[in-house]
Amino acid sequence: MFGLQGVEAVMDGYELTLILLWMQNHGIINALAWGIMFPLGVMAARYMRPFKIFDPLWFYVRRVSSVRIHLGVVGWGMGLKLGTLTTVDHSKHRNLGIALFTLVTVQITALGLRPDLDNKYRKY
Repeated sequence: MFGLQGVEAVMDGYELTLILLWMQNHGIINALAWGIMFPLGVMAARYMRPFKIFDPLWFYVRRVSSVRIHLGVVGWGMGLKLGTLTTVDHSKHRNLGIALFTLVTVQITALGLRPDLDNKYRKY
């Protein structure tokens, strides 16, 4: 596996199997959230929305795929916990996770700031 050099030496009382289980779950949850559900929601909004035949369906697909936000938070929290369990340097991976989480948080916050449907600045 990647990134396991020296994990046994820095376990601090935790069993290696527990750390490996956390690493696997962190990877699976984030792969599901960011690798499958995020593109599914983007494709539903981008390609299904213009067609009237998919009018309620694209919204429901996007709503179901919004579970990715919750999965992403869980995966991010697991990554933070893994960072405290080991002293192996994962600075690039950690910085990427923090940047991704920050961008998603800003995007969710922007939902409250979007213009009304009849606003002249709204494109569609």
